[in-house]
Amino acid sequence: MSDKKTEILEWLERNKKTVLIAGVSVIVLIVAVIVIVCVVNGKKKNGGDVAATPTPVIIPTTVVTTIPTDVPKQNTPTPTATPTNAPAATPTSTPVANATPTPQPTATPTAVPKATPTPEPVETGKITYEEAKQILYRYSKETLGLKKDAREYDIDPVQTTALINGSDCYCFTLLEKDSEGKLRNRGEYYISDDGTACYVFDSESGSFVPLPLG
Repeated sequence: MSDKKTEILEWLERNKKTVLIAGVSVIVLIVAVIVIVCVVNGKKKNGGDVAATPTPVIIPTTVVTTIPTDVPKQNTPTPTATPTNAPAATPTSTPVANATPTPQPTATPTAVPKATPTPEPVETGKITYEEAKQILYRYSKETLGLKKDAREYDIDPVQTTALINGSDCYCFTLLEKDSEGKLRNRGEYYISDDGTACYVFDSESGSFVPLPLG
């Protein structure tokens, strides 16, 4: 209790002005009330309802009451929590499973079949230029209308072909040097590319004449 009294006295000492102003305001309010009561009673004694000149009463309209905000706090002892020796939590070691890596499936490369080159179509029954020349050499000089065998003549190196009776034919131009050393054309012969026909060019008629097999 002595501690509380001491605190109150200290608070009053600090807030002396505030308490004084509050007390004066209360006294003024009480005096004003007493004056009003006296005036009312005097009117009643002087004739009840007779109108009398009202006596102005100064009533303080503004009462400044300063409520101290610094209210002393009671030092209520805060109960001190007695620490309880709680058993320390033993950390539980959670076994971490060794994650076995799942083997990813290895993509087996798909063997892409190599494009097999398409062989060029082989035309059956066709003969080469050299083979056609050998067929020409089988013909006799009489059949060919020559003075000597065909192999004894030079052949124009330019290889040409002609379409005769619907068949491609190799052209062989037989050449012979004259007395002046100039090459003379002794005849043009055509062997079909299947080796079944031989033609001679007739310069007089301008046509191809088939020859019998030699």
